[in-house]
Amino acid sequence: MSKRHSNRNKYLFIGLFFLLVVTIVAAVALYNDTPRQKPAATEYLKVWHTRSIGEFSNQNKSVLITTLGLRLTAIGGDAHDILIVVESQPTPENDMITFLANGSSSDAVILLNGLPTTLNDQGKFPVEFQIGCAESEYETVTVYIDPKDISRV
Repeated sequence: MSKRHSNRNKYLFIGLFFLLVVTIVAAVALYNDTPRQKPAATEYLKVWHTRSIGEFSNQNKSVLITTLGLRLTAIGGDAHDILIVVESQPTPENDMITFLANGSSSDAVILLNGLPTTLNDQGKFPVEFQIGCAESEYETVTVYIDPKDISRV
């Protein structure tokens, strides 16, 4: 092989290697500039029912919930401006939790104008609400309330 042919292959290899490095650097830069999608609320916050207040009717098969009790734990990091929105809630912004440190828990007592729900096949009252925070997407969550966890008005 001639020296001239050898130099051409060497420069071709260097050029291809340089092109590969530039492509990798550009891909990494593009990946780092791409905004990350926020996790769903249930990936960032753990939510469960504590105790509620309501008016039973229909032989205790229906209830009108006037106070919903929830417990929240931040599991994905610090959570800011946690908002829970329930259908018959007069002013959701009044129930905002402004800060919850990662791993810590807080109780939320949500006053309602009266949220009707009926026993499901498992003997629980389903209650649906939206929850989210600054670090997560809002998500619809359903808690299933045991009738024994509802105090009568």
